[in-house]
Amino acid sequence: MPPKLIVEARDQIIDQSLTWTSPHIDEQPIQDTVPTDPSTCVAFEIVASTKYDLFYINSFPYPERATIKQEQLDFCILQFKDIILQLVQQNRSPFIHHDSYQLMPPVAYQDLLGISAMYCQKTPQNQAITFSMLDSRISSLIGSSKSSLWSTKDYLVGVQAMIIYQIIRLFDGDIRQRAKAEGQFRILETWTSQLHSTSNIYYNESDTESPYQRWIFIESARRTVTMSIMVQAIYSIFKNGYCTTVPQMTTLPVSVNGALWVASEDAWWQTTLGFGGELVTYQDFLTQWNGGQALYTGTYESILLGALWDAWKMEIFKESTVPPAYQPPSRRTASITSFQEIITSTSKMSLSYQINIIDPLRSHLSPNLLSNLSVKEAPIPSPGPGSVLVRIRAVSLNFRDLLCLADSPLYPTRTPSGLIPCSDGAGEIISAGPGSIWTDSIGDAVILLTNRDWIDGDVDVVSMENNLGSGTANGTLTQYMIVQDPWLIRAPKNLSFEEAAALPGAAGTAMNVLQSISVGKGTTVVTQGTGGVSCAVIQYAAALGARVIATSSTDEKLQIAKKLGASELINYKTTPDWADEVLRLTDGKGADLVCEVGGSGTLEQSIKTLRQGGTACLVGFLTVPKPVDTLMSLITQAKTLKGILVYSKAMLSRVVALTEEHDIHPYLGKVYNWEDSPQAFEQMRQQNTVGKIAIRV
Repeated sequence: MPPKLIVEARDQIIDQSLTWTSPHIDEQPIQDTVPTDPSTCVAFEIVASTKYDLFYINSFPYPERATIKQEQLDFCILQFKDIILQLVQQNRSPFIHHDSYQLMPPVAYQDLLGISAMYCQKTPQNQAITFSMLDSRISSLIGSSKSSLWSTKDYLVGVQAMIIYQIIRLFDGDIRQRAKAEGQFRILETWTSQLHSTSNIYYNESDTESPYQRWIFIESARRTVTMSIMVQAIYSIFKNGYCTTVPQMTTLPVSVNGALWVASEDAWWQTTLGFGGELVTYQDFLTQWNGGQALYTGTYESILLGALWDAWKMEIFKESTVPPAYQPPSRRTASITSFQEIITSTSKMSLSYQINIIDPLRSHLSPNLLSNLSVKEAPIPSPGPGSVLVRIRAVSLNFRDLLCLADSPLYPTRTPSGLIPCSDGAGEIISAGPGSIWTDSIGDAVILLTNRDWIDGDVDVVSMENNLGSGTANGTLTQYMIVQDPWLIRAPKNLSFEEAAALPGAAGTAMNVLQSISVGKGTTVVTQGTGGVSCAVIQYAAALGARVIATSSTDEKLQIAKKLGASELINYKTTPDWADEVLRLTDGKGADLVCEVGGSGTLEQSIKTLRQGGTACLVGFLTVPKPVDTLMSLITQAKTLKGILVYSKAMLSRVVALTEEHDIHPYLGKVYNWEDSPQAFEQMRQQNTVGKIAIRV
């Protein structure tokens, strides 16, 4: 076929491939709205299954429904990440040809190689500078597009660079970078549209380049457009469970002979005689694979096949070794004979936040505290004997989590590098190991115990090293977690996951306080502030029939305390000698029990409020340390100071029973999404939240 006819045939396919409407260059995030009209778009719906999650494609204009399994999604993301390493090591990628930028590489490509190389060497220590450089290069790239008239080749390298930058930011796990990437999807769409609309003109009008060079350009443009749409589609499924780009993708042009992409110039000429290769639509490409035809497969083709399960089920590598980019890093030279082997070893990943001490101040009040927090990815573990796999659905924060994040000397154990933070969490049982007592409880909502030593009895069994989110014990700010059978308890049936996650540290500790004496009718309990533990003490003391006197810094917070069950209220800002007010309210007798959370700054007044023989439970130390002399009043009035250290499983069991019996709901001051977890810690650092801070995982 003459070259002119090849071009015309190719253009007929390409002209159908993409449709954009009035794109505008801005950095506003695209609204995440589920499409409602199946006649104009495609939606991916997440459908729960007892075995696995399915992504169904309701494909217009196709009547059939195809399934996308989680393994396929995970594999595509893995391939995207591998593109970065491939570019750095081999100066090529599935959409950047190895001969494209050999002579006088454009600045945008030089920047791309530099950032990619830096990213491949990223560590917790250089992460900040890596992302700072990335932000700078992206700003320069966008600025270049606005300040100068880009040629078609400029759009090609610009889109290629932006695709790599988006892969880094979307799938690295850094929350801030992901948000920035979402805000620049519209820019990538606009550039991709411009590349598509001008690449055919360039191909037809470029008479100075050889057929091989022209083919490299047009094939690069085809692949770049496809990858641009594919990255956005995969991320949309990853985040929302659906995407709307399938109608665009089905008509994209795909070269049948993918081997031409990696061939030398001589091999290309021998194979094509200078006419290029055969093109089919993406839909036809998938159809040929579904029919079992033997086609060449490289990294690019494997990503295209990620949407077709029947092709994945085929053992497509029976007679050849998988290309290096397909294989897990530990087996890059091994021969793998099926996709299933690959996805078994690389899919099913879990995200977790981790602590790496970067801020040298080691203070929970440091404004740079959040620099210690990052996200890591690891395979989802399998439960061993006597344990279960829990899908964490919500986490709540405690003051000690802030201390551990800072590696503060105020906390008794040091924070090792890589520790997963947080002690409180709730979720559902996903699977059970051999001999687990939870085997028949798959899907049940459960709460995790903070300490893995104390079932009942005396507190002397507790080890601070064994508390979740501190010492050597990874915490709950993770998507999946292996938990030994004894360290779970069923969540109250009347609570959401967020509410259930707020129980352990707050309500468990509150029950430890309330069990220090016999609390019931006729008992007077004093609380300080409206933090998580104080709110829980108010609720459960009131449920047990006690009289509760609440103190706090504002009348607004005190009204919340009243709704939780407090009968008398004291504003310690307007009544600084609040101990005298407690004595007045109790006719000079004093309280039976005080929940002391302030530390040395409030301890003297707490002891003063007690009746003879009363008890002050020391729970926290929020105030600045200072010398306190309480010895005489403790001795002469037989008052007791008791330190409160976590809680036992028996105590939390009583909390669950009371929660269901009295329909108690923990007071949630603020609930954050998973990606906003750093902001949750910042809220805790400011110490101005009423009730508990929770994170939806």
